Formats: sequence, C-alpha cells, structure tokens
Amino acid sequence: MTYFYGGWSGVLGVLLALAIIDYVTGLFAAGAEGKKGTGPGLKSKIGLIGIARKVFIFAMVAVSHHQGDINSKKVAAGT
Repeated sequence: MTYFYGGWSGVLGVLLALAIIDYVTGLFAAGAEGKKGTGPGLKSKIGLIGIARKVFIFAMVAVSHHQGDINSKKVAAGT
C-alpha cells in the first residue's frame, strides 16, 4: 500500500469510502429499477464495469503518486 500510494492518508480513506458508497447506491438503484421494470436491474456485466471504473480511479492515483515521486527525485538531483 505504501509503495502505490505513499502511505494511507485521510484523503485516500475518503476516496475509498466514496467509491464504496457509490457502488452500494448503484446496487440499490439497479435493484429498484429491476423491480419496477424500468431498467435492466442487477446485471453482473454492468456491475463489473462499475468496479473497473473504481479500480481505474485508484490506478490513476497510484500513477500520479509515482510521477510525483519521479519528479521530486529529478528536482533533488538538479536535472
């Protein structure tokens, strides 16, 4: 965890909490639409896309951390 995100921070915890809340509310909304007959309901393909988006968000945070780490090493080296 430290390697990818530079340690656990409050902001990372908020991002994780919001991602979980987003996914759970998506499950509730899909279930409600399925019961009313107005939408596809719970579909594993749609759920997988939601999970993939959240993984992508955390991957971008990790890439940004590493890019910042690389830039700070270049500045410290004077290049």
